[in-house]
Amino acid sequence: MRQEPSDIFKALSVETRVKIIELLKSKGPLGVNNIAKRIGVTPAAISQHLKILKLAGLVHNERKGYWIPYSLNNFALENFRQLLNKFCAGGYRSAVRPRRGPARRKNRLESLQKKERELKTEIKTVRKRIHAIRTKKTK
Repeated sequence: MRQEPSDIFKALSVETRVKIIELLKSKGPLGVNNIAKRIGVTPAAISQHLKILKLAGLVHNERKGYWIPYSLNNFALENFRQLLNKFCAGGYRSAVRPRRGPARRKNRLESLQKKERELKTEIKTVRKRIHAIRTKKTK
């Protein structure tokens, strides 16, 4: 089932749900009680958050006896990432911009410089994650 981008934005608009996504990303499949314990929220609240994340297509679960582990839907997350990249690829443009001349060039330059700073920050984050994964494998 294809989810609308707005559904995913709504699901990720709550900090607890973002924490759940980050936790599942770093720890792998977890049950409701384990997620609740690690985040510091009641299991009932976590269940409601997981229901919304599941409806948005970001997580899925599969019963294993009494245990129901939740895990990320990496396919959906990758599709969403690609959508965001496409959406943000042109840089940031203000709604009102000069049509010609030095003011327009200045706005474009500032916009591109801002984007460059954001990308450098993202690259640092990716490098840290790669390093963390590599050091886990060698232990």
